[in-house]
Amino acid sequence: MHHRIGTRRFMFTRRRRARIDADARHAHRVRALDVVKAVADHHGLVPRCSIKTQSEDGLVFLMGDTVTVATPGGGTGIQLQVNLSTNDDKATPAVRLLAAAARPLAWEKHNGHPLNRRLYLPEYCLSAHDPSFGREMDLPLVMAALMNRYGEDILPEEVAYAMEDKATSSTGNAAFAAAAAGCCGYPCWQAWMDLADLRAQIHDDCSIAVRVERRVRGQRDPVGVWMGLRGFGHDDAVLADFVLLNDPTADSDGAVNCTMALSDFMRYFTGRAIALRPKQREVAADLPNRVRCDLTRAKDGSYFFEQRGQQDPLPEDFSGWAAYAVHDGVAHATTAHRTFRRMERTPEGGLLFPPEQLAAGGRCSVYAVDQTGRMRVAEVRLPAPPKPAAEPAAPQQDPSTVQPGL
Repeated sequence: MHHRIGTRRFMFTRRRRARIDADARHAHRVRALDVVKAVADHHGLVPRCSIKTQSEDGLVFLMGDTVTVATPGGGTGIQLQVNLSTNDDKATPAVRLLAAAARPLAWEKHNGHPLNRRLYLPEYCLSAHDPSFGREMDLPLVMAALMNRYGEDILPEEVAYAMEDKATSSTGNAAFAAAAAGCCGYPCWQAWMDLADLRAQIHDDCSIAVRVERRVRGQRDPVGVWMGLRGFGHDDAVLADFVLLNDPTADSDGAVNCTMALSDFMRYFTGRAIALRPKQREVAADLPNRVRCDLTRAKDGSYFFEQRGQQDPLPEDFSGWAAYAVHDGVAHATTAHRTFRRMERTPEGGLLFPPEQLAAGGRCSVYAVDQTGRMRVAEVRLPAPPKPAAEPAAPQQDPSTVQPGL
């Protein structure tokens, strides 16, 4: 893999559960990742963990998923060298470079042909999902929408904990997002795209995740937000083109769909994008582990997951997401469209419903996604509250005993 490079960035998508350590060194040929090491734990799996490192002269540095080369006059190439080791004699460790995209030093951007097409893309907003990752939950929301468009029905929380960067406890690493989608069987990669590239993706019936610089409520300076690009259109009234976006920072699911003038979009679009194509049936997938459980009530009022008659409490190191959704009688397009309410984990590994839900009763679905992306799910019917006793009927007077005028 060789590119004529100057001050440009390279985005690498690494395989799932690969822990990467790297030392970037500058030589006649730029060796961007001189040493890459992956070590397996006793399960044979290693959490995702990004790296921050740079060359001795500071002209080549790696920040998470992006290698930046800032050598005077440019370089001649990027070389990736991977060293793997394991203590298991029966296992052969492997790592695979899925994709690499280069942003040209002198980027000659193209607009492509005008396009008028709208694609369906599920709407998910930050306020209705796990707040643990803060505003960086935008990328898992968009990735879940891209996959659910093809019928995957994956929760954004499953995506978030599957792609979590253990080095930063965040979901901002786009390479891990692409790798998580790849584990579900979808061809997915990062790329630098111009308007022509974006239009080509929509023309091919594929929505895209795009990185847009914009102002967010509560933030003084513009911040980068991942949005779902779902189409292009033209307004004949004002003779202007526009783009159709899903903005996960909207106040509610119903406000996620938005439009933006094409001229404004191209001003704020950073060029970073994540493309995702429908998966092939014959491709093997490593989907997030979902475990169907029962839910039983303990004497103290808490509820525990149960498998095959054995209690399955949440472990002490559980640091994921636990929530429930009430069956509201509405046929939602995807599970992620349901309204989720957080649950509290007890020291014994059980879950507590809020008092108001216990008072209301009803049928609920309970979800617990741990820090590896594994999800327990159970159905439970909370006992209906007792009906208030009817007030005794007031005694009726005998008309024959009523005195006239009273």
